[in-house]
Amino acid sequence: VVSWEYNQKERLFEHTTNVYSNEGYYFVTTTEGKAKSIEAEQLDEAIPHRSDEVRDFFYDRALYEKDLVHLLESGREFYGEKSKTRIARKFGEPIYGADKNYEKRNYPPGQHGAAKRRKKVSEYGVQLMEKQKAKYTYGILERQFRNLFEKANKKKGITGEILLQLIESRLDNLVYRFGIAPTRAAARQLVSHRHITVNGKVVNIPSYLVKVGDIVAVRERSKSLEVVTNSVEGHSNRYPWLEWDSDKLCGKFMSYPNREDIPETINEQLIVELYSK
Repeated sequence: VVSWEYNQKERLFEHTTNVYSNEGYYFVTTTEGKAKSIEAEQLDEAIPHRSDEVRDFFYDRALYEKDLVHLLESGREFYGEKSKTRIARKFGEPIYGADKNYEKRNYPPGQHGAAKRRKKVSEYGVQLMEKQKAKYTYGILERQFRNLFEKANKKKGITGEILLQLIESRLDNLVYRFGIAPTRAAARQLVSHRHITVNGKVVNIPSYLVKVGDIVAVRERSKSLEVVTNSVEGHSNRYPWLEWDSDKLCGKFMSYPNREDIPETINEQLIVELYSK
């Protein structure tokens, strides 16, 4: 419910708008027709009312409409394109993909930008920055990232490479790699909104680790989603560890990728050194 209050000075009703709200507002009219009309209030005859009574406060109802395309373009709505560009400038490379704004200003963010003298970063600072870059690139929270490192550290082999392999096996990342979603943020929305299945069963956990041989597919009733069809049509990058069936809109996780097959420019050894302290 939204409250409106009359401003005597401006002679109009006012309310506070929240641009991040999931609510939509509509007005009522005093005329009959397609729009909602204000009905006369039934007054209780037992309670005296003044004939010159003026109401300066009233309530209206909020209308919520589910908008799949809007929600799937998360990042643009909740984080903002400029915010993503700023993060990319912080790391000195377009970690979210092609970015025209980054190309225009490919120097560190801040008041003085490229002209500011930067202090020499310590060894710890370099390691921390690399970990942050990996987290932002894949959209992983600190606790999730730490848990993945612990799993990788327990396995035999090169810990840094195993860490990236586990990250690549996350369901939201595979949905992005298969081209079902244009970005990892959109992939997370598709998964959490129950549009993706693994081996025929709906999975709505973006951090779900897919196993070798599993089949990731678009749910039957979701195959006509505009965001999915547009993404699949515009996707051209294919990876040797993945097998894609464009007719059925499904893909198979063939094997864990080799380090040279992962395109992200992340120095995983720095992350291992950071967590090993």
